[in-house]
Amino acid sequence: MFKTINFLLEPEEIEERTKKVQESVLKANDSIANLKTGSQTFVNTMLPLYKADNEMIHFTNLLDLLSEVSLSEEVRKKCRECREILSKFSIEQDMRVDLFQSLNAFNETEESKTLKGEHSRYLEKMLRDFKRDGLDLSEEKREELKKLRKIISTKEIEYNKNITEDVTKLSLTKGQLAGMEEDFFGGLKKDPEDESKYLIEMKYFPVFPILKECTNEETRKQVFLKYGQRAGSQNVEILEHVAGLRDKCARILGFPTHYEFRTEINMSKNPKNVHDFLNGVLEKLPFEEELDQLKTLKRKLNNLNENDECEIQLWDWRFLHQYLMKTKYAVDETEIKEYFPMEFVLEKLFEIFELLYSITFKEVTDQAIWAPEVKRYEIWDKEDPNFLIGIFYLDLYPRDGKFSHFAEFPIMPSYTNLDEQGNVVSRQAPHASLICNFNKPSKEKPSLLKHDDVVTMYHEAGHLFHELLTRSTLSEFSGTNVESDFLEAPSQMNEFFCWNKESLKKISKHYKTNKPLPDELIDKMIAAKNVNIGIIYRRQIFFGLWDYTLHTQPETNTQKLSATLRKKLCGMNMHPDLNIATNFGHMVWNYDANYYGYLWSLVYAADLFTKFEDGGVFSKEIGMQFRKKCLEIGGTKDGMEIMEDFLGRKPNNLSFLKSIGVYKN
Repeated sequence: MFKTINFLLEPEEIEERTKKVQESVLKANDSIANLKTGSQTFVNTMLPLYKADNEMIHFTNLLDLLSEVSLSEEVRKKCRECREILSKFSIEQDMRVDLFQSLNAFNETEESKTLKGEHSRYLEKMLRDFKRDGLDLSEEKREELKKLRKIISTKEIEYNKNITEDVTKLSLTKGQLAGMEEDFFGGLKKDPEDESKYLIEMKYFPVFPILKECTNEETRKQVFLKYGQRAGSQNVEILEHVAGLRDKCARILGFPTHYEFRTEINMSKNPKNVHDFLNGVLEKLPFEEELDQLKTLKRKLNNLNENDECEIQLWDWRFLHQYLMKTKYAVDETEIKEYFPMEFVLEKLFEIFELLYSITFKEVTDQAIWAPEVKRYEIWDKEDPNFLIGIFYLDLYPRDGKFSHFAEFPIMPSYTNLDEQGNVVSRQAPHASLICNFNKPSKEKPSLLKHDDVVTMYHEAGHLFHELLTRSTLSEFSGTNVESDFLEAPSQMNEFFCWNKESLKKISKHYKTNKPLPDELIDKMIAAKNVNIGIIYRRQIFFGLWDYTLHTQPETNTQKLSATLRKKLCGMNMHPDLNIATNFGHMVWNYDANYYGYLWSLVYAADLFTKFEDGGVFSKEIGMQFRKKCLEIGGTKDGMEIMEDFLGRKPNNLSFLKSIGVYKN
């Protein structure tokens, strides 16, 4: 079992390991492909595939991580180069007819009929995926498909690289940043060419705090436009080109659109179900009154008359929403964040899930990781104190060259090591990481999290537990390897802990007084939870329908699509210098024709949390049911089966509609 992983690889080592992985996988695949028809067995056919999966999944995960977090620019670059090499290599291997034929031959044997559980599911999935890779097409069509997929892979990596390596900055004075709190400036660098100015990097921090709090509209506009222009028009061309190639691939495979191809294996099953779902939610959302309220507020702040023309711009709504929450609903994020110092939030997060999942967290400091500030933890099973469940790494604060948002990155999948006869020898504990960009602590204050940040922390921790508590036998079904429109459900369920009164009381402590959030303030937070819910969820639906439109037609003018949909769904004009195709990273992060999954999963997440509401938010019994029936299952069962098993019934959307305040009897 790999308990420690070398995160400090040199470029030469990365290159060498890439070659070794290719050699190992090729050797396994060749051994299977060269079998004579009729000689295929579980040992000579399935076992080599399992071992090749274990090696390939771990190393590609490691490359993905280091390309985003390594302190060395040279290492990050080499990881991206080698990831592209392995991506093209995988395309070649996935489209091997001889491998498909040999696996198909095993499927015809009597031994294959005796396979159970994950082994049977794996065989079925591999044969399905081979067909989705075009292995039953003519050689001419296969070669065309292979060529297109390699181009797509290269372009996706280039698109993501352009976002990651963008170094756009603004230099602004403190006066231009009016309204920002004093500790905000502690997280900024001074402009070396003008010490009176601060450098504003186009990252989550400081961009989103400015959009929420800066009273200077011109500054908000500048920041919003610069942030939206990251990576530039080159990425628009890349994404439009990639979308067209995806469409061609789908048509070669016999699907009318890329969206049909993608949703076929999801919970949604087809584009119509997605379209009906998104529009069904859209119809229930309030909107005009919310937009009018923001317009009224903007007129007031700008000293305009009631009948004066007033448009809500994209750089306005977060600021106006925040102002409204503070003045009308007495929910002040500045006050609230003082109750969420980072160390206490983490302490209570660990405490809650130690209780619910009967686990123990142990910090380990005996390993060099990719950056000195990263922390490493082991998770042990209270039910079996000698059982190491998994290992994770926390990388909480921003730095130069690092991934600039929030995400859980898998590193090592969960699997069992099997001997030559297929008997279990040992288990590989999974490794994963949380890559975050919270405000750094200062000399005067600890890192203080806004409530939104706490929600984000719980969300990403949900992915982490899904990744680590899995007990899959095969790496193919480890952790979050589930249907893409079920993927977010366990993590989104975690968000509901941050809106529960009992939970909020437990996870809050003022960094000076040590007192929890007052009941009165918690009540106000919960009462105001759905303020501007229409505007917020219409924005989510905008992204979902943008993705839907892009991937249901052969070619798309993304500039026109962005402007038309934004105005129609959000009531706000898209600035002519902006196009979300410029840096919509999800479109190359395997969320293409899948972005709807965030909202789709949220319906299931709300339903999952009803068990905790009914049985006790800190009920160990319910927590262990969720661990055993959902988290440990990973991708070994379909999402619907997992839902029904945990809930004891078919899921429904009532809890979701209630949670966003639009349920009507």
